[in-house]
Amino acid sequence: MKKYLLLSLKTLNILILLCFTFSTVLVVANLGFIPLKYRAFAVASRSMYPVMEKGDLIFADRSGNQTYNVGDIAVFEEPGYKNRFVVHRIVESTEPGYITRGDNNAANDNWVVNQSSIQGKYIKKIAKLGDFLLFLRTLPGIIIFIVIPVIYLVALEVNVIINEVIEHRMRKAAKPESVTSIK
Repeated sequence: MKKYLLLSLKTLNILILLCFTFSTVLVVANLGFIPLKYRAFAVASRSMYPVMEKGDLIFADRSGNQTYNVGDIAVFEEPGYKNRFVVHRIVESTEPGYITRGDNNAANDNWVVNQSSIQGKYIKKIAKLGDFLLFLRTLPGIIIFIVIPVIYLVALEVNVIINEVIEHRMRKAAKPESVTSIK
């Protein structure tokens, strides 16, 4: 029974560590702190249906000096907002920039997207994983997938340190003290 319990605890530790690692990597990749070739974005609306659904996780190729053509799906910073991204198709290329529209929208967007606002070109999606990413950005998501695993891992390490201190004291107490004789 004890062996089964230890195996279960080890499995739980590995699952929590994997969950924490996956969550952290997903959040960091989404925030763009690390200059990776690809960046993850969560789809927050149905404007690109049927290509993308709300809640999908998409990846954009951020390769430098990329050219964009009519028909490409681009991820860009919404004009007038910082760190608010839109995923729409380029429908026209003009001198000042690109005209975009969501596939599920009847009209073009009411802005012109310049090259510097584009974060990358859509390349791949994973259905519904964006919901997880959106949840990770909420307070309950941060608590469940980041704070609790960190507290758990710290508690495990504190337990190991306490056990080592106890064992050290027990060994020290079990050693017979050497007696020095006075001659």
